[in-house]
Amino acid sequence: MLTHYRRTLLSLLTKLRLLQAQPLESFRLCLEIQGTLIRKTTYFEKRIKALKALIRENRKSLKTKRPIPLTKDEANVIKSEIEYKQYLIDEYQNLQYLFKTIGDAIAFTYLNKWDIKQLAFKESAGSLSGKAEFGR
Repeated sequence: MLTHYRRTLLSLLTKLRLLQAQPLESFRLCLEIQGTLIRKTTYFEKRIKALKALIRENRKSLKTKRPIPLTKDEANVIKSEIEYKQYLIDEYQNLQYLFKTIGDAIAFTYLNKWDIKQLAFKESAGSLSGKAEFGR
């Protein structure tokens, strides 16, 4: 999945290097990077949420009592679908982490690392798309 987002990542990293070269003159570039990060992060969050819902449905279908029980092959197909969806969730979470580190690099461009160090040891704020203040 990383190869699918390679072009976006390379573009963001190139823009980040330009931003780091001239941080005070490149506020529009900073906003552009942040906009891309927000769009991608909210997309990943939506995909993860949808995949988790599908996994719940698949697990529920395995537990459901039926007049004619599932065959082993049918159950194995459902289990392999669950495994694949869990793999996709892991990939999206890795991509989220990668995009988050690009956002952190923006912060380190403008702030001293010793001033921001305390923030690194706190828990994550959670998903962006679930925040009430985010839509404003």
